[in-house]
Amino acid sequence: MSLSVENSKELNHILTRISIALLIYVLLQSNFPNSKIPLTLMTIMSMSIFYNTGIYKFFKSRVFGSISRVDIVSRSEEELLKSLKSLNSYESKTRNWNNNKKKNFRQLSTRQQRLVFKTGYLDKIDKVDKCIEKNNELIKDLVKFSMINHNISLKKFYSSSINIPNENYKVIECLCHYTRDWSNLGDVEIKPIILYIQKILEKILTVEQRSKTCVIVPGSGLGRISHEIAIMGGKDNINKNFKMVNSIEFSSLMFLFNEFVYSNLNNNFKNNYKPKKYQLFPYIHTYSNHLTTENQIRSIEFNQLSSKPLNLKISNENFNNFILKNDDEYDNIVIVTVFFMDTAENIIDYLDTMDKIVSPIKGKKIWINIGPLKYGTAPKVELNLQEIQDLRKSYGWECIDESLKPELLGYLTDLKGMWQGQYGVSMFACEMKK
Repeated sequence: MSLSVENSKELNHILTRISIALLIYVLLQSNFPNSKIPLTLMTIMSMSIFYNTGIYKFFKSRVFGSISRVDIVSRSEEELLKSLKSLNSYESKTRNWNNNKKKNFRQLSTRQQRLVFKTGYLDKIDKVDKCIEKNNELIKDLVKFSMINHNISLKKFYSSSINIPNENYKVIECLCHYTRDWSNLGDVEIKPIILYIQKILEKILTVEQRSKTCVIVPGSGLGRISHEIAIMGGKDNINKNFKMVNSIEFSSLMFLFNEFVYSNLNNNFKNNYKPKKYQLFPYIHTYSNHLTTENQIRSIEFNQLSSKPLNLKISNENFNNFILKNDDEYDNIVIVTVFFMDTAENIIDYLDTMDKIVSPIKGKKIWINIGPLKYGTAPKVELNLQEIQDLRKSYGWECIDESLKPELLGYLTDLKGMWQGQYGVSMFACEMKK
């Protein structure tokens, strides 16, 4: 069998290096016949030659390829540790940000400082500091809860050399999502979504069909929508509920905040926590667009729930890697995408994943979508709504309900603020007919 040009060159290089190593060994052995230096040096040189060859790299990829699963586990734990460390630094980083307001104030002239001081500006900064402290009470409990839940010891937490990314803004965003998902202030944004989903599900699936149906909610955030679907038939009536609701979230931070909604995860949690009430201040993290100090430091109440619904599974993973286990247990499947489709780097990947998940199911295959089309960072394709309508047909999704005019919905909008953004969201439901 003839060698390729590349293999022939590599073989010549190996032979040349081995010849030089042998020559050095012979010379050293003749000068130091009773020493171990020649053999040690020869061993080191041989190993160095071998490690830099394509043969070794090929051998390593074949023999050690199975270790990739271990790497995945360690990466998952690393992401959790990063998130926990980011949470642990919330108070210090947010206080530093707030203290910079005072530093900036001192750059004013003496006359200007006196004028601003009379408005109570410095008192406002002090009040925000106290609000940060109150927010951190929840953060500290969340960190403790998550470390126990995921078997992360204090030693591992503090000895880990993982660099903390400067992502305090993500911690703040998650904290503010408690307002949207789990407080009365968020009802104006979340209730229309839940009502539309419930309307479609009640229209398409009978109570008997629910008990044989799996629902998948990718990009589930802090989990309010998944929770409401899980208890749709009643909190205590298992026979009227869906058999399984898979709540999938890629962000480790969002995932941890979602878990913390439930003080006791199906009574399997190691410490029997009782639900707690927290006073949160979601509007303190910006000084812009406030009418009054009272508006900026107003609070919401977040109440933990005693336990997670038995038919609800919360997962921290990439939707494109999701595999529906035991799919033969389900007659029907529903995929609910809410403010999700435009998060894709490649929206076709999402559609391919959905197609792969629903394919084994023999009964009804439903897709409910609610959301805008505000594409994120570096998307490979940016489709408008009409193009998505055309695209879904090619996959076999047949529209069974669609709002003709986009509904205006806010997203983490301060309704007492001077800037209030809204999205025009499309709402549609499709059934796979192929």
